[in-house]
Amino acid sequence: MLLGEVLGLISIVMTLISAVGMYNFKVSAPKLALTSTIMGVLASTLLGAGLVSSITAALSFASTILWGSVLAIAHTSMYAGYTSAAAKKLLSEA
Repeated sequence: MLLGEVLGLISIVMTLISAVGMYNFKVSAPKLALTSTIMGVLASTLLGAGLVSSITAALSFASTILWGSVLAIAHTSMYAGYTSAAAKKLLSEA
């Protein structure tokens, strides 16, 4: 397997784990998400040129914007103060 394909697969797994971690307010999840995003960008550059349809490009663009929003929210001070215990307490009070 090529290096780009291996990095891409690892990045996908890390992204899924970090998404679940951020949903559960895990402290290490934003750093893992940022690392997996950087690995994904590196993997896409190693894979070389490709041909995609305009619909695929539009969906990829929308996905990139949404994931960037998630990373921005995850790295703000408002979210950074949450821990698993604080999140459970907050959710149990609601």
